[in-house]
Amino acid sequence: MKPSFLRGALLAATAVTVLVTACKDSTGVPDQNAISSVDVLTKSLDRATLQMATTGLINRDRGNLDIRFLTFTQTMQRDIYRIDDAEPRFITQTLGGAPDPSGFLGGGVWTQFYSAVRTANTLIDSLPTASDATQPYSAAEISAAKGFARTFKALDLYRVVETRDSLGAPIDVDIPVDAKPADIRC
Repeated sequence: MKPSFLRGALLAATAVTVLVTACKDSTGVPDQNAISSVDVLTKSLDRATLQMATTGLINRDRGNLDIRFLTFTQTMQRDIYRIDDAEPRFITQTLGGAPDPSGFLGGGVWTQFYSAVRTANTLIDSLPTASDATQPYSAAEISAAKGFARTFKALDLYRVVETRDSLGAPIDVDIPVDAKPADIRC
């Protein structure tokens, strides 16, 4: 064989080896986008983490009051009608028939509030073990944080009840994931 052919084959093999190993995901780097609030809050609820969690509750509350919630509730009250050729579900799932239980207005308006309730429950459950090495929490600070989280939890549960009227909704939802689902209360 010619030396240039061997050199070319060696160069190609080296390039393939480098490309294969360079594109492999590192297993030593954690997925920073998949950190759960439970992990963060139960490990160390210092002042910065508490501030981040309360800011997250406010942000989630603002996000929950999106166009679907506002349009759905106002259409049910006959205060507004959104007639949009590009999005007929505002008519077909509010005025023309029942909402799809798992879709646009059915589960979409339901689940976002329970996600916020879960965050508030996690924060409330983490407060008894909260500690900050630089400046310990006072009883008034713990009580204020608990009251803040309970207020947003109550607002979210109220909004669920508001969208379901006499159909009822699960209220006692601070239960383990593998437990029996919460009872629906009217």
